[in-house]
Amino acid sequence: MSSPVKFGPIVQRYFTDFLSNQRRASPQTIASCRDTLRILFPFVKAQTGIEPAALCISDLDTPVADDFE
Repeated sequence: MSSPVKFGPIVQRYFTDFLSNQRRASPQTIASCRDTLRILFPFVKAQTGIEPAALCISDLDTPVADDFE
């Protein structure tokens, strides 16, 4: 059985590689994505008790996403 995929490294690659380098997103787009995650992480912690640094992809399931919207 494989270990859970940690969310932190994926987020870092999203900002540094995908948004910045591949998509050449504007600073406003990057800031918007950053601000959404700044709201999402404390929300997920309040809902699940999982610290942002310990989040795995599987922790961001449909019920959590539905509650966040």
